[in-house]
Amino acid sequence: MSVPFEPLTALQRHVAYFDPQNTGVITVGNTARQIRALGVGFGWTWFLTLLIHGALQFKLGFDSKLRLFIRKIDDGIHAGDTGIFGGDGELRYDVFEQAFEKAHGKAGPDAWLTHADLYAFMLRDEKWSPAAMFSWAEAKLLLAVAKNRQETVKGALVDVITKRRLLQFYEGRLLKAVARCRRVRKLTSG
Repeated sequence: MSVPFEPLTALQRHVAYFDPQNTGVITVGNTARQIRALGVGFGWTWFLTLLIHGALQFKLGFDSKLRLFIRKIDDGIHAGDTGIFGGDGELRYDVFEQAFEKAHGKAGPDAWLTHADLYAFMLRDEKWSPAAMFSWAEAKLLLAVAKNRQETVKGALVDVITKRRLLQFYEGRLLKAVARCRRVRKLTSG
């Protein structure tokens, strides 16, 4: 008797970028390669890779090779997450809208977030903890690779991510597109 196919949750689709061979397993090496493909420097890549794999071992169960199993990733939701993914791994669009409302008082199609906005939203329920460091790194990585505009905030020009682009990130479409654009630019410039 075969087991029926279960579609991936939104969170599972989101992290599938780090499993380019579609094995259902995310290795430390794959995470590092996929982060580098986004244009992140060597030191940050390894810091983030080890932080991600190490931190999620506590939530998903220890694996001697620090592998992450995509089907179990929904169990990795932690304090300091945005709450945009529910406990079932599905997108909570109402919480997604709240991130923009809390940051700038509007959630229209032109809304955007800074690193500080995203980080504050992640830590709205919990402040300083290991989860806070993890959330800071997640927000930093996201803005580093996905920023798509600059806005003036308190007199300074800062990088932001637009609402549309952030939704692409949560739907699992953005990271592949960013990596593909970087490959194309590399091929056409050299």
